[in-house]
Amino acid sequence: MIRKHVSLLVLILILSAFAANFKPPVPAQALPTGWRTLTGVLPAHADIAFGWKISPDSHYVVFIADSEVDGRNELYSALLTGTMPIKLNPPLVVGGRVQRFAITADNQYVLYIADQEVDNREELYRVPITGGQAVKLNGPLVSGGNVTEVRVDPDNVRVVYKADQQVNDVLEIYSVPLAGGTPVKLNATLVAGGDVSAFEIDPISNRVVYTADQEVDGRYEIYGVPIASGTVVKLNPPGSRDTYNFKINPTLQVVVFSARPSGLNNEYLYMNATAGGLLTTLNPPLASTQNVFGYQVSPDGARVVYNITTMTSTLSVQQGNLYSVLIGGGAPTLLTTAADSGFGVYGANFYITSDSQRVIYRYQKNATSSPVLESVSMSGSNRATLYSQGSDEPIYHLNVSPNGQWVVYNTYPSFQMHSVPTTGGTAVGLGNGFDPKTTPDSSRVMYTTNQLSDDYDLCTQQIFSGGTRNLSRVGDEAQVVRSAISPDGQSIVFEVEYLSAGTELRVSDGGEAPFVFYTYLPVVQK
Repeated sequence: MIRKHVSLLVLILILSAFAANFKPPVPAQALPTGWRTLTGVLPAHADIAFGWKISPDSHYVVFIADSEVDGRNELYSALLTGTMPIKLNPPLVVGGRVQRFAITADNQYVLYIADQEVDNREELYRVPITGGQAVKLNGPLVSGGNVTEVRVDPDNVRVVYKADQQVNDVLEIYSVPLAGGTPVKLNATLVAGGDVSAFEIDPISNRVVYTADQEVDGRYEIYGVPIASGTVVKLNPPGSRDTYNFKINPTLQVVVFSARPSGLNNEYLYMNATAGGLLTTLNPPLASTQNVFGYQVSPDGARVVYNITTMTSTLSVQQGNLYSVLIGGGAPTLLTTAADSGFGVYGANFYITSDSQRVIYRYQKNATSSPVLESVSMSGSNRATLYSQGSDEPIYHLNVSPNGQWVVYNTYPSFQMHSVPTTGGTAVGLGNGFDPKTTPDSSRVMYTTNQLSDDYDLCTQQIFSGGTRNLSRVGDEAQVVRSAISPDGQSIVFEVEYLSAGTELRVSDGGEAPFVFYTYLPVVQK
């Protein structure tokens, strides 16, 4: 996107005059329809770091910004129906900043990592989302130690974090009550040079699954352990290695992961219970040139879709054929038309519809065929071509509607958007736009475009075309750069970036924005 270079002098003069006479906070003016500000226009130096998150109950937006001091990132929350953001962290040490955060599932707390007390010593804190006392959750850190990641227990009882807490540069995982208390280490004793790599919480079994080179330095394996600590169980086959990633089933107490079996160099796909005892190989025997490269678990947890790639030489190949198999194993089903070696679908670059009935993917059979966007049922039947690329205009971005009935895509370099039923049919043109995404009720498409004016505005229209609304009307020298829809589908939060000022978070009710341009002074309640 190209920003326009027209002066914001009038806006700056208005804000400067307001600031000179500013006394107590003044609530932002509510609009009968359209958008309202959440932050006001932040100072020119300010950035909203790492995007933002809307709470699961759709009441709050939480974000990190250096709104007060350039480079000092701090944590804020704002009610979507409120008037001003609240700073959540207490005063930071000189050089300190908030690095990342997570919202608890009950919407009550924000967990954040910051070097709050000692510069460059990043620790874990809990604070009410409405503001209040921040409580440190991690245990004492060794010199040079830091908390690096955090996961929230879906039951809002415990928090799991990764840190080099006991030995500098040795990353391990710990569990601590959300209310505060003594942390316990979850992983078993690590071999010299070992580290915990990835970890996730199984929301059904309340167990933590993690990968680590726990027993042999450099040999990454997968383990499960109770969230409050207990016996660690190895989940991969004996002697296997290179387990770097895994996916926890959303409905069953099982985990799917890839690993190289003992004595082989192929990547195989496995399933096991997060407590162990159900180890199953999901793919058929592979040729020496084949690998499982990319996989997803269906939303209903019943099946796994995975990609088998075949090398054409000594070089790794990342495109192959998709298969579907029951989560408990069995005969796999080929979903794609068999592609030549080095062609097919790229890795896990495919989409499973929310009803777990169909798979959507970009595919090329061989060097002489055109890339296409296809859809197929989980049984491998009813295959439909949704878009054929031809000699130009490859798909740049695509989105599957939450109800699984529509695919919305745009092509490059024209950025023309289209919608088409997932089962096939005639595509409908939606005009020019960037980053199209479908609203939670699957009725409208939200996107950024400069086709309604010379400005990059946030717009929506019906998924089958028509009924266009401009949600932002940013005016000169401004553009919408990011947007997110609340979980309940009732609000849209978006960020406006100004050329001669800072940024601003706004919330829209999805209605047409008014033509009157409202300005607001940045206000922060401490």
